[in-house]
Amino acid sequence: MKRLSFLFAPLLLFTFASSSVRNPSQQNTIDLTGVWQVSGGYDDGKEVCVKSNGSSFQANFIYAGFCPRPTGNAYDSPNTGQERPYMIKGTLNGTTATGNITACTKVLKLVDDCKLSLVYTPNFEATTSQDKITIKYRVDHVDYDEHNLVWSNCRVTPNGGDEQVVTLTRERCFQPFEDVCSFRVTRLGIKQAVIKACKERNITLPSWWELGDELGTGPSASQSEQGFVLPLEQYTITIDTSRPSQSPAVPHMEQFPLMLTGGVSVAPCMSPGGGAIITRLFIVAARRVGERLGIYEKLGTVLGRGDFNQKGLEQSIAQAFDAAKIAQYKKSTPPPR
Repeated sequence: MKRLSFLFAPLLLFTFASSSVRNPSQQNTIDLTGVWQVSGGYDDGKEVCVKSNGSSFQANFIYAGFCPRPTGNAYDSPNTGQERPYMIKGTLNGTTATGNITACTKVLKLVDDCKLSLVYTPNFEATTSQDKITIKYRVDHVDYDEHNLVWSNCRVTPNGGDEQVVTLTRERCFQPFEDVCSFRVTRLGIKQAVIKACKERNITLPSWWELGDELGTGPSASQSEQGFVLPLEQYTITIDTSRPSQSPAVPHMEQFPLMLTGGVSVAPCMSPGGGAIITRLFIVAARRVGERLGIYEKLGTVLGRGDFNQKGLEQSIAQAFDAAKIAQYKKSTPPPR
């Protein structure tokens, strides 16, 4: 019998199903409404909007709330998974909050063999002040049997694993609260903005990328970014691959397909015009390895900026595409797949 005591990673997704009964003698003098930054756990550095209604409150992700399906021991396959609709949701009683946290399963065999859900909701308790929320919870624990590398008879003990601590700290925001919390940067929104930028510039995306349900992303994107990868094999880059140590030096020119790897990061509380949304594009000469394109050489980095709204997202991506000057690269027919 095998034991797995931290089967699910603390992908902080908090679902607070209120479980406490409010004591009438305790009055809530803390207003949690505002923009908060996460410290600790998988979502370290991300920002959430907290809205309060009496003793109830809920924190929604402003961006980067996606829970990817795990592959092996790491998130190597980020194109499937589940977008998390909120981070925390609970009930405040004086300075104490209770509820649930939504976390993501990090072990693939727990999903495939044990048939456990990708997202689960351990209970939590939190202490609160006007500018800080400290959340403590325990991940679920799983016992399982193993035969021929297959896990079976999986037994889950809710909240039976290691304790996790996550802190939310209130941010000073230069944008109106309702403006910040009425827009959310999602994978779908980025995908639509990328497709729009490509169509306006007559750049043809692979049909699988444009028609896919999920954004083609790279696992190297940081947790504060939504990443994407664009293989543009109809454009080629010519590079001298000769070795400098050769004497005499003989140029050896090779053509490589173009690939763009990018990430969209946000600072929603930044003043208008300051670049609350930033798109970063890496221009890459790629090399095909089997069915995949890999990075051969990074040629440069460009940026685009926009305000915190859908128009600003589209503007930041469009600026980055213009700065990349894709038209300068040789256009050819991509190889058959």
